[in-house]
Amino acid sequence: MSREWSNGLFSCCEDLSACFKSFCCPCCAAGEIYFLSELGSCPVGCVIFCLLSSCWPCIVTGPIRRRKSIEGGCCTDTAIWCCCSPCQLTREL
Repeated sequence: MSREWSNGLFSCCEDLSACFKSFCCPCCAAGEIYFLSELGSCPVGCVIFCLLSSCWPCIVTGPIRRRKSIEGGCCTDTAIWCCCSPCQLTREL
């Protein structure tokens, strides 16, 4: 059974703390996402975000989707990332 993100794409402002963190300090949000998703440590997530930001949807979002049984793929995630990366970070928090 497929599940959804806890925050919808256009409802990212409903969780104000996640929204604020994603827009004001995306590196910190990325590190937290990486750590909470049990992919590695927070500093590693920050470094990946800073050095490989454009690859984030395939490196991090994909594994999160598989772990949480959320439908989607790398192409969709990349398109969303290109339009509004803070919105996608908010969804992942």
